[in-house]
Amino acid sequence: MTSGKQVCLGFFVYYIYMQDVEEIKSRLNVEEIVGEYVKLTPAGTNTRGLCPFHREKTPSFMVSAEKQIWHCFGCGKGGDMLSFLMEIEGIEFPEALRILAERAGVDLKQSQVPAYQKDHKSKVFDVLSLLASWYHQSFLHSQKGEAAREYSEKRGLSSETLKAWQVGYAPDLWDEGLKFARKKNFKDAELKDAGLFISKDSGGMYDRFRHRLMFPIHDHRGMVVGFGGRMLENSETDKGDAKYINSPQTITYDKSRVLYGLYHAKQAIRESKEVVVVEGYMDVISSVQAGVINIVAASGTALTPQHAKLLKRYATHLCFAFDNDEAGLRAAQRGLEVAWNEGFYVKAISLPEGKDPDDLAREDPAAWKKAVETAAPVIDYWIDVLGEKIDTSAAEGKRELAKYILPLIKRVPDPIERSYYIQKLSTILKVPEEALKEALSKIREKKVVQQESPSDQKKEVERIHVHPEEHLMALVVVNSELIPVVIDIIKEDVLPTSQLKELYNQLKTYYNNGSSGKEDLFEFLSMHENSVHAYASVLSLLADDVFGHLDKERQLKEFQKILHRIQRAWFHGRKKEIVFEIKLAEEQGDTDLAQKLINEQQEINNNLQRLER
Repeated sequence: MTSGKQVCLGFFVYYIYMQDVEEIKSRLNVEEIVGEYVKLTPAGTNTRGLCPFHREKTPSFMVSAEKQIWHCFGCGKGGDMLSFLMEIEGIEFPEALRILAERAGVDLKQSQVPAYQKDHKSKVFDVLSLLASWYHQSFLHSQKGEAAREYSEKRGLSSETLKAWQVGYAPDLWDEGLKFARKKNFKDAELKDAGLFISKDSGGMYDRFRHRLMFPIHDHRGMVVGFGGRMLENSETDKGDAKYINSPQTITYDKSRVLYGLYHAKQAIRESKEVVVVEGYMDVISSVQAGVINIVAASGTALTPQHAKLLKRYATHLCFAFDNDEAGLRAAQRGLEVAWNEGFYVKAISLPEGKDPDDLAREDPAAWKKAVETAAPVIDYWIDVLGEKIDTSAAEGKRELAKYILPLIKRVPDPIERSYYIQKLSTILKVPEEALKEALSKIREKKVVQQESPSDQKKEVERIHVHPEEHLMALVVVNSELIPVVIDIIKEDVLPTSQLKELYNQLKTYYNNGSSGKEDLFEFLSMHENSVHAYASVLSLLADDVFGHLDKERQLKEFQKILHRIQRAWFHGRKKEIVFEIKLAEEQGDTDLAQKLINEQQEINNNLQRLER
């Protein structure tokens, strides 16, 4: 539950940034922001899609470009572009504002939130950002960074590349980074949770990264969440064998959810609809320097379902750069299953024997670009690669190749494409197609099951019940000439929710002031009561969703039907109450009250008869 203190802070933060918020909203469109996460399709004047916040089969998630809002009629969540980003990314208001400001090209005019008002996670981000700058400066200017500079020169990294990727150097000392961070008055808990320092058994901490070339790892929003460190020669403090070490799992860094280079590459990926997936930091950096910019790395892990979901926001095609050894093929198969499950069209990049993307990008940039451009459909790639490695002249070799390829063919959704690969494999193996089809039918299709933590699980949500009164009011807010009808027939106490009652009272005020016209109504509501204005905007979405396909005349007929339905429900409910009240009045000997109730009962019966005609 949100505390009063947190709520007050939220209002304060929003207030100091109010100018910036309005400027950002004027430059961005909520449909573009939401569209990066949700596939939207036209729905009248709005768009709709499957809600990203709960599981549903029928789209109930609506976005209005006109009103710059979104709302899900399944789970009830809604708001503007800022609230959407906060909800889907699990971030606070200042962070969401910074991301959108950067996208909109808005310089935040207001002062930053004071340090004492930042939460623990925000301060951990500050530690990571500070150390990224410190490592980079150490690389550029310190005498101790000479080894790192020599190594980067050998790898052909330009000064522009080093600056763009903020490549750094961690000094060959036990606590140089720790001393620097402590001078900035961070708490030990904040330093520890950044993952850059290791606690000693005897107490205190020391630097995790020492005498290593440092690669800041950004998430897709551009926040530094962790680091990768490449070992340099002749370290006095780091005697470990691992060539690369990464930040551990922290509150900011989860390797199953972060792709190195995505923040830099996402615009190029979005434009090309294609992403190249490689293994390591240098593969990415050298490739970008060579001109292949739609590229990311799943550093230290195979492609995960979370990675694939993230990439699916930007791309439809995915290219793997596989190592042509057994380990590479096994890793590739795991990645393929994940990519296919997310609906990617998957291709594979052919590399010369013994070369990785970094090697080829540095030695022959043109050849690397061509390899990416000529990437083959993944099954063709596998057939070619394995066909060269496996002797298919004997029965054993035929079985081995079929063992690798048939499960892949099984996953192909298109029957024509599937038939093509059966035919191709039949020609290579020199066996009848019918034999391969029979073998194919016996293969059980594998599925990758994503393991989710309880906090990540999207629970099944029952579709929120929409009251008939909300449908009625939805039609009213988009047809303001109906306001006097509602005021005349419907009473406030009939309305089932406080939101409807507040809107009803504002409509009465609006009508009594003599205003008219839909736009005037929304302008009136925005000036008098923001919460009611927001609710009316949501109801207008509901109206477009439910009644938008109807012309004016049919909408009015629907209005009448709903109005009668509400009246009937109220009359039937009141009849039940009156029976009890009459009995009570008679028991108390109050004959006048009893007669009054009997008269009301008769009037209700007459009204019900009228409505039933």
